[in-house]
Parts: sequence; C-alpha cells; structure tokens
Amino acid sequence: EQEAEQGMQRGRAEGMLAALEVILQARGFHLDKATRQRIADTDPDDLDELIARAASIEALDDLFEG
Repeated sequence: EQEAEQGMQRGRAEGMLAALEVILQARGFHLDKATRQRIADTDPDDLDELIARAASIEALDDLFEG
C-alpha cells in the first residue's frame, strides 16, 4: 500500500512537471537543458507555486524567484 501511495505521488509530480513545461513553452519560453533540470529538481511540494507563477512571469528567471 505504501508503494502504491509513493507511485501515485511520483506520478502526480511527473504530471505537474510536464504541465509546467507545457505552460512555459506555450507562453513562448525556451527551456534549455539547465532550466529543465532545475525544474526537475524542484521539490514536489513547490510545483503548485511554480505552475501558478508560470502563468504570469515576464522572464524565465522569475520562475525561480519568490
């Protein structure tokens, strides 16, 4: 049961990471390898905040500030 819960959490985080990348790309931001890695290294608990921030940032660097 614990394995299933961890799998669900991992799946949720992967989905949120994918959504974040789609939002950023749709807004015209180019995601280089370093930025993709920085996004991937984000604590899963912080992904909601990054997704919300991605909707309104003016520069990609603003995603990680705040």
